Amino acid sequence: MPTLYEYLNTGPDGNYNIGAAGWLSQTFTPAIGHSITSVKLLLYRLAGNPGIITVSIRATDVNAAPTGADLTSGTTDGDTLLTGAENAEWREITFSSGYVLTAGVKYAIVARAPSGGPVDKYAVWRCDQSPPVPPYTGGRGWGSADSGSTWTVDFDYWGLYVDFMFEDWGGALTLPTVTTQAVTAISGTTATGNGNITSLGNSAVTQHGHCWNTTGTPTTADSKTTNGAASATGAFTSAITGLTVGTKYYVRAYATNTAGTSYGAVVVFWADKGTVFPTEAITRVTSIIHRYDRFTGQYTMELGLGDVTSDFGFPVWSGTAQSLAQSTAPITEGEMDKSIESAKPTPVETALEEAIRRLFRIYPPEIKPDRPRVEMWSPEALAIRNRQIALLKELQGVMMEASRIGISSKARRDLIVKAIELKKRLPGGGG
Repeated sequence: MPTLYEYLNTGPDGNYNIGAAGWLSQTFTPAIGHSITSVKLLLYRLAGNPGIITVSIRATDVNAAPTGADLTSGTTDGDTLLTGAENAEWREITFSSGYVLTAGVKYAIVARAPSGGPVDKYAVWRCDQSPPVPPYTGGRGWGSADSGSTWTVDFDYWGLYVDFMFEDWGGALTLPTVTTQAVTAISGTTATGNGNITSLGNSAVTQHGHCWNTTGTPTTADSKTTNGAASATGAFTSAITGLTVGTKYYVRAYATNTAGTSYGAVVVFWADKGTVFPTEAITRVTSIIHRYDRFTGQYTMELGLGDVTSDFGFPVWSGTAQSLAQSTAPITEGEMDKSIESAKPTPVETALEEAIRRLFRIYPPEIKPDRPRVEMWSPEALAIRNRQIALLKELQGVMMEASRIGISSKARRDLIVKAIELKKRLPGGGG
């Protein structure tokens, strides 16, 4: 729905003709920037037919007079106007395209009817003649007798200012829209930003590019590229430079028009890494390491966290068959439990370890021959367990030496005695 912006629509008390080389103009200054789409003029005609009336918007010169070519224009059939000032109507002239008006800048509404003219074939634009200050303070009425080549300020016969009846209709300015794509060609100090202008808004884009920082939600007040104006929608790239190696950056595309600046979504990247991170707060697992200490029965699983470029495989069961899946689908709790269980190593007992176990009939308390146990240790219990491990390792070394070929009987006997003493120092080893 169009909005009424600038206007002078009360107090008409005068009339000026439009026809042939006689043109009229009303200048005005919008207080709010907007896109003008039509004007309404208070018009009637004399007895004859003035023909087509062309109405346009033009710029103004240093003297505030109309100048230059039409910025936008429209027409109306003057022959359909009623005759007589008492029958004047607010005739709307819709422009062929909207034109963005800048707040505080003076523009001119210019009306002409080249087919009209002598005697009675004139269109008539009603005006307000008020002393001594112009009734409309944002502009004034102008007249030209040479088809707009030169202009003079219109006064009535008594030297009073003239302002023509007008209404300026249009719509609010709209921002451009832009999207941000993944950053590419990432190195230690440079990268390539990718974006796409999907709409210009209702005025041309005067600047666009990418902006970035290290804190999040970058704006054009931060580091940025300036790719210049854009007259059409479409994809674009920016050369992002001056980066610091190993630093995390936030980047987004931007586009600016008369209405202001709009931004795309934020994309995150590292200055020396080839992976662009999603903006969601999700940490992805890149590797799983399973560790099992057969002396203590301790089982641990370490997760590697960091950058990934694709999903890693994970064992998945279908009935009794197992396969390696490359999928982003959620892993069920049952699949996770079964996968972790299958990854646990089976304890392997060497021949010497078996000999020691059979000779001394001992087991570390937390080890069962068939499978490991997963325990959480207190600091005190862990210290005791570490001492026990040290004793077991020392005992293993003694027995290896005692079983060595070529050792004397006395040396072997001394080693067995030492092994027995070590056994006594183990928990439960005194029997």
